Amino acid sequence: KANVYWMSFTNEIVPQGGLDPNYGIARGNADRSEHIGLELETSYRPATGLNCWANVSASSNTLKKFIVYDWDGNGDIYSTDYSGNPIALFPAVMANGGIGYKFLGFDGGLDVRYVGKQYLDNTKNEDRIIKAYTIVGLNLSYSLNNINLLQNATLKFRVNNLLNAEYETSGYYDPWSGVSGENYYFVGAKRNMFLTLLVSL
Repeated sequence: KANVYWMSFTNEIVPQGGLDPNYGIARGNADRSEHIGLELETSYRPATGLNCWANVSASSNTLKKFIVYDWDGNGDIYSTDYSGNPIALFPAVMANGGIGYKFLGFDGGLDVRYVGKQYLDNTKNEDRIIKAYTIVGLNLSYSLNNINLLQNATLKFRVNNLLNAEYETSGYYDPWSGVSGENYYFVGAKRNMFLTLLVSL
């Protein structure tokens, strides 16, 4: 399965670096912006009970016209033209994949998620990025239907970030921090696990 898209926006709300007064990521209206992408999805069953699947998205997310006005250290207004640069916090590549196996009441699988590089602001500065990262997850479940008191019950176990990767999910660049500005990141969760008993009434 494949999907191609092209979207042209006027006044799209986009990240512009730094924080707003409420400590959220500051955003502004870009005069014109463009998103062009390709999405691919596939699945395959090589044997009974075994399933493999994958999807990938590649995109170009561009500021066609975006001029930002700010104040310098002397209180004078100046403008910066970001037209033609990639939009902050939009990864150009994202991918997911996995493999699963079912046998009798058992269901298990591994899944992988990849997120490409992201810019922290709209300057296209390679020193202001969120590095690409890959996260692996594990799913295990077992149907307890063969236990008289647990009819229609399933025991599920989930491990997120199985390999305990260190990564950042978002962030921003603060031009007023430190000597010449600093990068700030929101870190991703370390390995974590969930055990669930699902009972259908």
